[in-house]
Amino acid sequence: MPLLNSSFYVTGNELERFGNPRHGVVEERCESPGRYTQLSGPFVKYERTFDTVDLGNGIYRVNERVDYRLVMPYVGWIVTRPLRRVLKPRVPNAGAPTKPPWWTPRGQIDAHGINVLGLLCGASVVAGYLNTLITQTIVFASTEFGTSARRESVALAIVRVGILVSLAMSTYADRHGRRSTILLCLAAGPFFAALGALSPNLTVLTVTQLLSRSFALGLGILIPIVAAEEMPKDSRAFAISITSLVTAFGAGMCVMTLRLADLGIRAWRLVYLVPLLSVFILIHLKRTLPESRRFLAHRDDRDDQPIADRPRLRQHMGRLVMLCVGLALLNVFVAPASQLQNRYLKKERGYSGGGITLFTLCTNTPGGIGVAIGGKLADARGRRVVGAVAVAALGIFTTASFFASGPWLWLWAALGAIIGSATIPSLSVYLPELFPTALRGKANGVISTVAVMGSAVGLITVGILADRWGRVGPGLALMCVGPLLVAALVLLKFPETAHMELEDLNPQDVLPSP
Repeated sequence: MPLLNSSFYVTGNELERFGNPRHGVVEERCESPGRYTQLSGPFVKYERTFDTVDLGNGIYRVNERVDYRLVMPYVGWIVTRPLRRVLKPRVPNAGAPTKPPWWTPRGQIDAHGINVLGLLCGASVVAGYLNTLITQTIVFASTEFGTSARRESVALAIVRVGILVSLAMSTYADRHGRRSTILLCLAAGPFFAALGALSPNLTVLTVTQLLSRSFALGLGILIPIVAAEEMPKDSRAFAISITSLVTAFGAGMCVMTLRLADLGIRAWRLVYLVPLLSVFILIHLKRTLPESRRFLAHRDDRDDQPIADRPRLRQHMGRLVMLCVGLALLNVFVAPASQLQNRYLKKERGYSGGGITLFTLCTNTPGGIGVAIGGKLADARGRRVVGAVAVAALGIFTTASFFASGPWLWLWAALGAIIGSATIPSLSVYLPELFPTALRGKANGVISTVAVMGSAVGLITVGILADRWGRVGPGLALMCVGPLLVAALVLLKFPETAHMELEDLNPQDVLPSP
């Protein structure tokens, strides 16, 4: 359990300020003179005590002790050092800051929410790896199997049919719970991915990846739902930005394992065995992941409702169509841009597996800046403007990278990743926000299904044009109209949901007074 001991000298005026309760990352309450505990904040345990020694001449020595415990699995180590700096007083401004530091969410997350967010990050690593696996390795598998760009694109499109299984799972999660469905996805996704290592041809690899991606996409649907349901109103985009960053880290792990593909023409199969290590995450989450508090509350209320009075998806058709159109248009561009990038680098620019790894890490890793800043801005300033600017920049800069070479290729790709990544927290937060708890999983599954259809259209179209023209860039430029239309749609039609509780956005979720 972290323990901070400090001893320093202050004047009488500084001592008076030091004795006030702290505000910021933790809200303190005074239990007795010199002893403070947590009124609200992220800690499982928190206590600050101090005593003073009068040295005369208006000088005092203060001996302070801060005893705290933060439970944030998997990613808590990232905030350990900055958290210590915040909790430890800095003389002469004795006492702690009166407002949260810049890296904390706008809305204060409680200990339960911090724990759940950390557990979701563990699941996000697995989702990121599995959802990236076929994208990063198909060009190496295609080299072994001797297939064309068109067959690659068709295989990538077929894999996306697995979203129909994810739709069934997300609907199941609305009825039976988020927790059990997440655990099912964590068990089945890596298993089917590992079967892909035994594939004798591209057809079998496509089938195993269709099954694996089904469960990985299920995780991708449910993780933001649980994050939104467990977070306060001013922290939903922040929480989704954190899980998105960890998902990107999982994808980065997959990219880093591409070095294995350079060992031989069949060595890409080793990359498919790595997900078996996620069994340790599965065991941990089975022991510690709680059910969503909002799901539990509304499940009990729903069971008491007559069937005729329960929410129906058709009651929210306007929001559903709006989000379906927006995500489909976006994925028409994003899917081929991301999934044919390795082919572009390998076939058109002559990059090796190691070169692709270096390029992807150097240009995509800075995208974490956009995700983090985008999440903060979406909670503080609103979703619409942030999302519109980000999605337009994503289309323009990413397209430019497919027509560039040398340093310009790296520059445009990095700018597209940094600015465009703000799209993730600013727009994806709409999916869980705009539907009631009883329909949240089903609605998100339908939207994801339509979005995947858009990605399949984009992949097949760009793949066919790449075979015809011998280049990926021209076909992708045609698809760039998608994100530009999405930017206009967000500004003109999307509602502003920042600073609003889910129950305010969805009156059907308001529980009756006891």
